[in-house]
Amino acid sequence: MIADHHYHRVDKLRAYLSQIVSPLQKGVDGVMQTGTAVYQSVITHQKLVQENELLKKEQFIQSAKLQKLMSLEAENIRLRALLKSSPRVGENLLVAEIIRVDSDPLNHRVLLNKGTREGVYIGQPVIDEEGIMGEVTEVFPKTCRIILLTDANHGVPIENVRNGVRGVVMGNGKQKTLSLKHVANTVDIKEGDLLVTSGLDGRYPSGYPVGTISQVLHDASEPFPVVQVTPSAHLERGRQVLLVQKASNP
Repeated sequence: MIADHHYHRVDKLRAYLSQIVSPLQKGVDGVMQTGTAVYQSVITHQKLVQENELLKKEQFIQSAKLQKLMSLEAENIRLRALLKSSPRVGENLLVAEIIRVDSDPLNHRVLLNKGTREGVYIGQPVIDEEGIMGEVTEVFPKTCRIILLTDANHGVPIENVRNGVRGVVMGNGKQKTLSLKHVANTVDIKEGDLLVTSGLDGRYPSGYPVGTISQVLHDASEPFPVVQVTPSAHLERGRQVLLVQKASNP
């Protein structure tokens, strides 16, 4: 080492050895660089996967919130339409919400979130923005149960807007149709006629839409025709309804 320091006797040997070792150093450096690049690539990939998962979760949450907003917007539109259902003179309207539907397919009844505390009473008519839905049959402090027009045990006296012909619309247990009863074959009725409450039963106020005649089948051997009626009210959709209350009632 002293001789090399003073006389540089091994410079040639060092240069020769450097030439031999240089490819090995480059190879090692290349391996190290490749390893570093692979490691960084793996880390970047993992980071991208994590960010992707977070973005998916955020998108899922935002989609759920958007659905809720759309639902609230539709509910607000329906509420505005309900409030446009002008009550007759001497009548008040109370907004209620459907909170339960009877699971028995033969019983078309629903539970509302209003009861005796809000002045609800048995026999009180229930409507939506399009027409009559049914009437209250049971009342509790905070809730009440109503029977829908389509229930087989329900009927409402009506009159034909076009010519004043009277009859009774009955439920038949079907979701989207009613039946017009007690109208003779000779009576002038036809498809498209609008039927409204006559008010003759003392329960339903007069003039509220009940339904539109959708089919009339005459049979000469029968005293009455088979008349199908499509309900005016949306009995299968929406959550808000209106309870019609006379001003004289408590």
